[in-house]
Amino acid sequence: MIGVVLNMVRSFSPLEGKHGERIATVDIGGHDLKVYMTGGSEPDSYEVIPTDLRGAMLETGDLDVDAYQRTVKGLGQAATAIKNDGTVETRATTCSAGRGMSPSALARLEADVQGILGTGLVVVPGDMEAELGFYGALSCVGARTQDQRVVTVDVGGGSTELAVGTLSRGVSSTVSMPVGGSSLKIAVDGETFDVESVEHTIDDYIAEAGDLSVFKWEPGTMLVIIGGIAGTLSAWTRDAKTTDPHAMDGEELLVEDLAPAGRMFFRLTPEEMAESGCVIPGREDSIGYAGLVLSTIVEALDAKTVVVSSGGVAQALAVDANWKKLLASVRKPAAKGKTLEEAD
Repeated sequence: MIGVVLNMVRSFSPLEGKHGERIATVDIGGHDLKVYMTGGSEPDSYEVIPTDLRGAMLETGDLDVDAYQRTVKGLGQAATAIKNDGTVETRATTCSAGRGMSPSALARLEADVQGILGTGLVVVPGDMEAELGFYGALSCVGARTQDQRVVTVDVGGGSTELAVGTLSRGVSSTVSMPVGGSSLKIAVDGETFDVESVEHTIDDYIAEAGDLSVFKWEPGTMLVIIGGIAGTLSAWTRDAKTTDPHAMDGEELLVEDLAPAGRMFFRLTPEEMAESGCVIPGREDSIGYAGLVLSTIVEALDAKTVVVSSGGVAQALAVDANWKKLLASVRKPAAKGKTLEEAD
C-alpha cells in the first residue's frame, strides 16, 4: 500500500534538555542492541546491532554461554562505534531482557557492560520503559498539537509496553506485558504454521494485562508503533526494501492493511525475510513473532491508523531529566565514575 507522511508539529519536542556534550545511550534488548549518539556539534547517529539476547536465555533465566557470545560481540561493536564517535559519556540500560534474567546471568551482563562499555548497567522497570518509549517515539515524529492524545505501542523481544498521554501533560497511564517477539517464539515452541493458535496465545497475554480501555484508539488519537518491528513491518507492508531505522518515520498506515500484513509476514521463512530487503540481518528468526504481536495488539485497541516511529528508550535517555528520573527510580549507578548523588 501507499502510506502517507504526516505533517507533524515539531515545536513541541519531548527531548528538549538533551545533554549538551556528546553522549551515547545503549539499550540492550531481547532482539538487539540500540546505540544512539547525540549532542555536541555532530549530527545524531543511531545504530541497531542484532544480538538475540532473549534467545540466549534459558527457562531458568540463566544464559546459554555460546548463544550469549552474540551479545558480547554486539557490545564490542557498540564500544567501537562509541569510541569512533568521540562521545564523553555512555548510559547503558536493559529492559525486559534484564528483568527476566537470573541474578547470576544479570551479574554477568553487568560485568560485561562495565568491562566493554566502561559504564554501569541500569535495569529499566516495565512502567518506566513504557514512559521512556512514549517520549522517545515522539522525538522522531512529533505531534499535531501539545494536547493531542497519543498512544504508543512498543513491541520488543521480551515484552510489549503501552503508554498514553499528551505532550502538554505527560504520560497518564502505562502497562507492560511479558510478550514480545523472542519470548512468544519460546512460549509457542517455535510454532509458525498455525497463526490462529499463536494469536490465541497473544490474546491470553492481553487478557492478563487487565482493562486496556484507557489505551483504546478514538478519533483524534495518534497511535504510534515503535521498536524494530514497527519499521520492518511497515516497510514490508509498503514493499519498501529498506532496513534504515528512520526510513518509515512519520508514515501513517491503515490497520486494515497492516494487520493482515503482520499475519503474512509471520508465515515467511527466515530465507524469505532475508530476501525481502526489510529485515536487518540476524533478526530473521524472531521478528515474525513480533509482527504478529504488533498486529494483534493494534487490532485489540480498535486502532484505525498507526504512525511509525524509530524512537524509543535510547532516544529518551539522552535527556538528562529522563536519565535522572530513571536513576532515582532504581537507585543504580550512573555513568562511569559517577554515583547517583553526583549525577543529581
